[in-house]
Amino acid sequence: MNIIFELANGQCCAAIFGPSSLYLRPDEIARDILRFNFDSAEGYRLAMLELSKKYHGENLSIEVVKLIGVMPFSHGMHLNLNMLGAPVELKNEIRECYQAFIGRLDQRILSYLHCDDWKDSSAYNSLIQKTHGHYRRQAVQAYPILGSVYSQKVSLYNFIGEIDKSRHALMATIDQGRPLQGLLAEALSVGPETVRWVQKYANDQVCKHWSYCPEKFYQYLELIPYNLRPKREQDFVCFVGICDRLHFWQPFDSKPIVGSWLIYAASKDWELSDDKVYEIELLARMLASFHRVICLYGVEDSESSSLLIAAATKASANWLVMARKWNQEMHFNLKDPETDLDLQGGWPGLPICDFEFQGMSCHELTTRNTLEEEGRKQGHCVGGYYSKCQFGQFHIFSISDDNGEKLSTLAIELVKSDGQVGVRIAEHRGRRNEPPSGREYEIADQLLSELSRPIFSMKIQAIYDGAEKRRIRRVYAEERQTRLNFAWILNYKESKLLRSIQIAVSRLSGSKKEGETWVI
Repeated sequence: MNIIFELANGQCCAAIFGPSSLYLRPDEIARDILRFNFDSAEGYRLAMLELSKKYHGENLSIEVVKLIGVMPFSHGMHLNLNMLGAPVELKNEIRECYQAFIGRLDQRILSYLHCDDWKDSSAYNSLIQKTHGHYRRQAVQAYPILGSVYSQKVSLYNFIGEIDKSRHALMATIDQGRPLQGLLAEALSVGPETVRWVQKYANDQVCKHWSYCPEKFYQYLELIPYNLRPKREQDFVCFVGICDRLHFWQPFDSKPIVGSWLIYAASKDWELSDDKVYEIELLARMLASFHRVICLYGVEDSESSSLLIAAATKASANWLVMARKWNQEMHFNLKDPETDLDLQGGWPGLPICDFEFQGMSCHELTTRNTLEEEGRKQGHCVGGYYSKCQFGQFHIFSISDDNGEKLSTLAIELVKSDGQVGVRIAEHRGRRNEPPSGREYEIADQLLSELSRPIFSMKIQAIYDGAEKRRIRRVYAEERQTRLNFAWILNYKESKLLRSIQIAVSRLSGSKKEGETWVI
């Protein structure tokens, strides 16, 4: 087990026993941390963030929080050094640092340290929110100690959750323009403007989506030009989601995250409706999984304002060659022998694929391309139902008027009851997930009535049995399907993706001339 103790007055001390997960000698870590001092002219640093950045990148922060929770404290502020597996010389250094730290704390904070009836984190949150001036600075200092006291009263997992909330309360209440803000920015390795940006635009709802490594979130934000940074809550949540989904993927690099956000921002702010790349999660996953294309973002000497997906235009040919080669290697998997299902193609439709009623028409969508097109035009997530349709869970119909304009999207499900297979409406959504109109409900009911006629019962039973067989054998197909999804993204969407990138870059940099067209 590794035990790391941090003194938030700018000094840290560590005692480590057992095998080290940091691949460094314990005495080297401890002495290096002990040399981490603060500049009294500037105030105090957040030692935990500094330690996280220096020793273990994005992964140490949550581990530090966990380990603080098992430090051998007793009765609040007393540190039992006899329980630390460290040399006597190191213990003496720890004792001196600890005594100096306690000596600088205000009596009000010490009273919290002596408190024995901690049942939740409200006392600490109250301390942060109600103190002012130097009291608030000392609340920052007391953060590791208070966390350790609190962890003795609750389970470790609850402790981590509450501390994460407290961390946001701490960051949200730092006075703008005060030294602490600059020092928080320094500990996060970002500029003060980035800290102010989060304090201004990121509300409590946004911060609920944060991972346990907010310093990385700040650093990603730092790389994005100011005119493209998120301001609205939904944009902040989207950006935090991109960061969080890539958090444990290797190789871990900030540039794919920035690239994903810039593509998202370009598609929204510049209304690139025809070339919009709307599957941000799949795009981000593709960038992380195919680390060979990280070179697309390999602009080493670029400033933060020019760290754009512009680099992709310099390497698009390499990307296309790689995509075609990889897709050829996966060609043998287009037909899954276990399910007899074309994983990249379509799926069986219902007996009635086209239906008309009172000037409206229903058409079943039986390929991935048509599902994606429906989702893009209607502004909802039906494109993500691809797997459900492949394995027979849903049958999707597009409802249009007599001019061919799409009105709503209908999902029909096959259900079995008392040995008989029937149909029912699973979902019915209008554009942007709005409720359908009364006329659209009518055509859906008429289609359901028509499919329920006895003449179609045997065909529907056969469709249900085939889907059930595919679902039983689905375990054999999922991995191959996932890989084919990547191939499909690279092969089918590459032209749209590169087109979006080029348009976004040209609009941002102003490099596209009047009448000029891009050639892919």
